[in-house]
Amino acid sequence: MDYDKDPDATLAIGQLKKFAGLYLARKKIREMDEKLTKKIMAMQQALIDHLIDHEVNSLPLKGGRTIYIDSKIWPKKKSEDITTEQITEALRKDGLDDFVAQGYSTMRLAAHLRELDRMDKPLPKHLAELIEPNTVTNLIVKGEK
Repeated sequence: MDYDKDPDATLAIGQLKKFAGLYLARKKIREMDEKLTKKIMAMQQALIDHLIDHEVNSLPLKGGRTIYIDSKIWPKKKSEDITTEQITEALRKDGLDDFVAQGYSTMRLAAHLRELDRMDKPLPKHLAELIEPNTVTNLIVKGEK
């Protein structure tokens, strides 16, 4: 069968061309995103350090934008040898069964770590042997355009 001469192929060819265009456009966007992410990451830490040195938590910019420091605490395994099962067991020992499904909830554990940090409490020893708080700090831009 000659696909180009099939009456149903006319619509399909148009859709295939559109799909190919969208696919390639998405690929270009992803490549651009990767380049922009590298540039942002190269600049970010120096800017965070600068704002911290000047005791600035947020700064309004022209055009209605505000840039601010955003820090979140996330659990980080102390080594690659530590398994999810070990962390799950430690959470259960600490009475945090509700953090555990098949493994453990990273989001809920992160919230627990932030709460411990707010209360200036250390991690329980059996959990501290497996994970450590890992603060991830980023700059966030809000506003129009």
